[in-house]
Amino acid sequence: MITYKPMFWGMKNKIISYIIEKKIKKPDKIIAISRGGLPIATIIAHYFNMRDICIIQISHYDENREQIRLDMDVSGVNLKHPDLYNILIVDDIVDTGDTFRLVKQVLPKARYFSFCVKEGSKHLPNYKCMIVKDDSWVVFPWEIE
Repeated sequence: MITYKPMFWGMKNKIISYIIEKKIKKPDKIIAISRGGLPIATIIAHYFNMRDICIIQISHYDENREQIRLDMDVSGVNLKHPDLYNILIVDDIVDTGDTFRLVKQVLPKARYFSFCVKEGSKHLPNYKCMIVKDDSWVVFPWEIE
């Protein structure tokens, strides 16, 4: 049975507290995984007083969770020399971890931040604010209609 786990706008304080507690250093570049990582990357960018957020767009599943293709487009980062940057990749949730695994193939030295991580994830980010049960369906405030 799926358990719905709503998140609230107060999660901003949890993200900032986590950054301070873990002493996460200011990155040169923040890359948000579109779409879910954008709101969280914005919170992090505000905390570090950074104006630019790069975006990576990945699609590898259709609505039936069938693998169809990998399409990766990164704005604002020279992929020929990604090691020139201290990069923080940001997403809202790690379910299986496959998205981070795919990005790590292109940006192996980047650090990874996710607000939520499901217990059974195979590929974990460097930083996570909370762990949720695998049967949880996380609903973020920007997803509520």
